[in-house]
Amino acid sequence: MSDLPKPDYARNMRIIGHSDQGGRPDGVQIMVHRGYAYVGHMFSKGFSVVDVRDAKRPRAVNYLAAPPGTWNIHLQIHDDLLLVVNAKDMFAAAEFADEKAYYKGQLGKVVGTAEKTDDPEARRRYLGRQPEAEMYEGFADFAFYKMNLTGVHLVAGFGRIVDLKPEELLTRVDDAPELVAGETDILQHMNEDHADACRLYATKLLGAADGDWKCVGCDPEGLELQSGRTALRLPFPQRVRAPGVLRIVLKELADKARAA
Repeated sequence: MSDLPKPDYARNMRIIGHSDQGGRPDGVQIMVHRGYAYVGHMFSKGFSVVDVRDAKRPRAVNYLAAPPGTWNIHLQIHDDLLLVVNAKDMFAAAEFADEKAYYKGQLGKVVGTAEKTDDPEARRRYLGRQPEAEMYEGFADFAFYKMNLTGVHLVAGFGRIVDLKPEELLTRVDDAPELVAGETDILQHMNEDHADACRLYATKLLGAADGDWKCVGCDPEGLELQSGRTALRLPFPQRVRAPGVLRIVLKELADKARAA
């Protein structure tokens, strides 16, 4: 084939064949199975089937349109089964009448569910759980966002799909202002003066492997522990609203862990 397109950039690779996929040149995810490529489309709203048995002469053989208001940007193959996701077409949604909003990451702002924030608490909470991200936070395309939940669609596995209200997911903290205000000091105290207790909570009460366990979060209902990329939650036996009560509860849990 002499009219092959010229790549903008290539290293240790060369183009040996080309197909415009039946006049639908856009493509997102691609799966190849038994000599056929299945290509999901964003702009063409569906997916194409391309015969690639002769890699030098790929040939579009079929196209299946996505249902109205959806696009096929994700697909997977397992054995001889093709799974195609009919996801919401963001460009067809009213909130994205201005397509630029999609590329600028303004979804949350447009629909009123997320806003960029400079709140130091957001930074502390995120980096406390994702410390490796600290090297990126100064980049122009890195920011922290505050999300305002209006509803939750939980997909927890086959037959376990439910819709939740925000109050069913979020932890209530309005009745524990002292605990919320003192969280930073509480975590620092636990990690500096009671590192052994943090490790005992994880290994003895939660059955985790030994490691560099640290407290990264605390709220009225429990303590968040983390070691590397592994995160665990230690629920409190009762709701805790003040630092003084928390001290008693944590000591009781530490005694229980040592006796285990």
